[in-house]
Amino acid sequence: MFELFLSAIGGASIAIAIAAYLSKSFIKIQTDKMLARHIHALAIEKERLGHELAVELHQKNLRISRYEQDKIEALKSLYEAVINLYNSLGELRKYASLDKNQDFAASYFNGLKNMFLELAKAFTDISQTYRSLELNSVYIDIETEQQLKTMIDSIHIYYTKALARCDQILLEAQNLGRALNSETQPIELVTLWNEMAYNWQNLIDPSAKLLKEAIRSKLQV
Repeated sequence: MFELFLSAIGGASIAIAIAAYLSKSFIKIQTDKMLARHIHALAIEKERLGHELAVELHQKNLRISRYEQDKIEALKSLYEAVINLYNSLGELRKYASLDKNQDFAASYFNGLKNMFLELAKAFTDISQTYRSLELNSVYIDIETEQQLKTMIDSIHIYYTKALARCDQILLEAQNLGRALNSETQPIELVTLWNEMAYNWQNLIDPSAKLLKEAIRSKLQV
C-alpha cells in the first residue's frame, strides 16, 4: 500500500515536472513568436520611416534647388535692369555731334533739345530698376539690397540735376540769341555728354560689378 502511495506521488511529480516543462516551452515559443513579430514590425516601421525620410530629403533638396535657381534668375533680372540703366545715356551721344552743314545755332538747339528728350526717357529705366529691386529683393541679402537702393537713389538725384543743368544750358543759349556760336556756346554738347555719361556710369558701375560677381559665384564660374 505504501509502495503504491510512493509510486503515485512519483508519477504525480513527473507529471507536474512535464507540465511545467511544457508550460515553459509554450511560453518561450509564444515569447519568441511575439519577439519575431515585434522585430518584423520594427523592420517594417524602420523601412517606412526611411522611405519617408528619403522622400522628405528629396523634396527638401528640390526646394533648395528651386530656390537657388530662382535666386540666380533674380540676380540676372536685377543685373539686366542695372545694365539697361547703365546704358541709358548711350543714345545721347549721337545728338551731341553738331551738323556742320547746318547753322550753328540751329544745330546747337536741335542737339540740345534731343539730348534733353533722350535724357528724360532715362526715367523709365530708373523706374524699372526700382521695380526689379522690389520684386527680387527677397532673393538677395539686406546689404546688397541697400547698396542697390542707394545706387538707384543716387542716379535719381543725379538725373534730376542733369535735367536741371540741360534746362539751364538751354536758357543760356536762348539768351545769347544770334550771338550763339562755337565761341560763345555755354558748353560743347560732346563735353556735356561725356561729363554726364562719366558721372552716370560711375554711380552704377559698383552695383553692376557686385551683381556680376554674385551671379558668377552662384554659377561657380
